[in-house]
Amino acid sequence: MQALEAMAASRAAPASSAPASSAPASSAQQVPTALVPTAPVAGPPPATVPASPSALATQPPARPGPMPAPVAAAPVPAPLPTPVPAPLPAPVAAVPQPVPSQPVPAPPVLPQAMPSRAVPLPFGRAIAAAALRRGDALLLAFDDSRPPDIAALRRLSPLLAGVEAVEVPGAAVLRLPLAPGAPTPALRREGEGGWVLLPAAAASPAAALPLDQEEGEAPRLLFRAEAPGRVIAVPDPQRREGQAGPQGLLLLGLLPAPARGVPVARDFPPFDLLATGQGVAVAVRDPSTVLRAVREGFAIPLATSGPLAIGPVSAGHLAATAAAIPRLLALPEQPPAALLEQRRATLAALIAAAPQERGGLRLDLAQILLALGLGAEAQALVQLTLEEDPRLAGEPRALLLGAAAALLAGRVEEALAPLDDPRLPATGEPRLWRALARLEAAGEEAPEPAVLADLDRLAPLLLRYPPTLRDRLLPRAARALVEGGALRDAAALLEEAGQAGAPVTPPYAFARARLAEARGDLPIALASYEKLAEGRDRDIRDRARGRIAEAGLASGRLEPGAAAAMLEAAIPAWRGDGRELARRLRAAELYHQAGQHESALALLEETAQLFPDAAEQVAARTGEALLGVLADPQTPVLEAAQTFAQREAELPPGPALEAAAQRIAEGLATLDLYEPAADVLRRAAAHSARPAPLRLRQAELQVADGAGAAALETLRALPGGRDRAAPLGAP
Repeated sequence: MQALEAMAASRAAPASSAPASSAPASSAQQVPTALVPTAPVAGPPPATVPASPSALATQPPARPGPMPAPVAAAPVPAPLPTPVPAPLPAPVAAVPQPVPSQPVPAPPVLPQAMPSRAVPLPFGRAIAAAALRRGDALLLAFDDSRPPDIAALRRLSPLLAGVEAVEVPGAAVLRLPLAPGAPTPALRREGEGGWVLLPAAAASPAAALPLDQEEGEAPRLLFRAEAPGRVIAVPDPQRREGQAGPQGLLLLGLLPAPARGVPVARDFPPFDLLATGQGVAVAVRDPSTVLRAVREGFAIPLATSGPLAIGPVSAGHLAATAAAIPRLLALPEQPPAALLEQRRATLAALIAAAPQERGGLRLDLAQILLALGLGAEAQALVQLTLEEDPRLAGEPRALLLGAAAALLAGRVEEALAPLDDPRLPATGEPRLWRALARLEAAGEEAPEPAVLADLDRLAPLLLRYPPTLRDRLLPRAARALVEGGALRDAAALLEEAGQAGAPVTPPYAFARARLAEARGDLPIALASYEKLAEGRDRDIRDRARGRIAEAGLASGRLEPGAAAAMLEAAIPAWRGDGRELARRLRAAELYHQAGQHESALALLEETAQLFPDAAEQVAARTGEALLGVLADPQTPVLEAAQTFAQREAELPPGPALEAAAQRIAEGLATLDLYEPAADVLRRAAAHSARPAPLRLRQAELQVADGAGAAALETLRALPGGRDRAAPLGAP
């Protein structure tokens, strides 16, 4: 760098207006000019200038002598705890900042606020990990034998102020206390870097690990996962109710990135499967419980007898589960012909009844219409009933009937409000309908873990519904369970529905194909999808076309570019909702993976015009596609430089931006366009967390262009650059 500074100084010297014989004096005058803020300061003041520039801005104008006085008076905040009654005296004495006005119920080691962006952790991208919330703490486990540096971790972010190590030989296990009720940070891998902690609101859901049950000579529960890591044992920080004796034990299955976890917890007699954000976690109850890493993922061996004799989900088990769920609606379990006859009889009784006695009969009739699958008619009848008899407005049956009918009619927003009414029971049948409504409201997005947990527990009730209503609701619930990883429960639902006489309709066939795909039976799944893609059910036909592309990609039959083209070709078949948006974004992602950045960019720009409400989501992907175009060697360098200048604000900062800027700058330099090349690097350095390499190359290009003075200013802008540059101007 000193050689570069000397070259820059030599290039800058001819630009001076002084004669050549006085060049050293001119250089000596340039340096103090650049360092004007420090020139008039002598003695102690230089120490105060870098110490707190924001504090100087708040001081009254200017008495230079007393300036050190506020620094010496730093103990002034100390009297603050004195007048305060201080319900938590120890934390107040330990923290020299002002105390918040509201009481802080959490211990002082808890984070005061969630971070606004990612908190990097010192664990590389290839290290397998597990993450789960246990009580009021987040457990993080990494396959790293080095002891974690707790002091260094606590300095990374206020979120990690209370982090502590859990002694587990051969692994790094951290326990991070969280405030009660606080959202759980998510463990993710950021770009091509290592692991980071993200605020829950900023993290996309982790992919669900499918849980299946295999029978035969060696029965087992199997979490299907690619590239499973090893299994470690960790002391359980949370005791079960009534537990006595030694501390419990957790078995953690570690997984490398990307994020894959278990969204729904499940309890078995010998062990508990815990919900995780990454990896697999098993809380041991019976000492014979084992979690093993196998080729297909993680397995828990079962047995045909003894504590680990966990049989498959049987029809009897589902029937017993359904019978134990509290009911609010008396939906008649009858075939359509019997329901039509019951509707005729109820309508006759309604006509003969006195006007003030018709409310209950109208609700009975609405219940029959709902059982027939006539949602719009049932909802209209419930609304008429409440208008003529307001006394029924708060009745739980009326609330649930109106909500269920609205959901069946496709009016999800009208169903959500009554289902959240506190007058409805929080458990049982209303909770099932609430989960079904939230599932529909989620659209193409992954359902929330709470919704999946409710469906897992309550979906057996659908088997006791009238056939018309059952066949409308059960395939969607089974499909959601498959997508949430509950393969064993989804398979049991579909099998029991088939034994109960459910017809082989496209929704049922699609749910079974999704189950086969999740189990790895891709030939069976693809054959079913191809058949459904030629069917008459428009919704299922479109979904099957999308799954053909995804299954072909997963099986290796399709390259990402071909799968993206297939998804884009299917867009005209389904327009105007979240499914089209999701398909567009997925196709653009696959184009990006295939290196077809121009196609991805064109699709995203069209999507931004069609879906203005998703502008933020589309913009992030557009920036990535833009960087792909700029970094692509096939993009002409002059075109890339022009695009960089015009759309700089859309480019996300990071290593990809720096690499694209360096490619453009080097291409311009080969054309002897040194000034625009240096300008590209200057713009990229302004967005970089490590600008020094870009700034150094910028200075080299400025020297090559003969702009020595500009090169000196670039070098002086580097950390410590002014200190090193100052001697160059000395006589």
